[in-house]
Amino acid sequence: MRTKLRTRLLNDRVEIIIGKYIVSSNHLFELIDVVSKDKHLLTKSHLKSDDKMNFDAVEKMVSEKVQVSLSCVPNSEGTTAYLKITQLILDAFLKKDLDT
Repeated sequence: MRTKLRTRLLNDRVEIIIGKYIVSSNHLFELIDVVSKDKHLLTKSHLKSDDKMNFDAVEKMVSEKVQVSLSCVPNSEGTTAYLKITQLILDAFLKKDLDT
């Protein structure tokens, strides 16, 4: 499931809209260019769509550091929301310490 959500985000042919906001992998590429890596720990190799089973990349993309750092990228609210939703979905299925 996590790689499916990642692949969906990285697919340029698919337009994702949340409310009035656009979700785009371009926001993540811009983040890498604008904000230093020590703030978000994301690299361009994490955004390669050809590696569909890169679980580490999914964890990095949905991290709190990336979500916070996206505030430096204009109009990235939709992408931030998508990453947060993805993180919550993954936590619901994968975290054993969540209260039931």
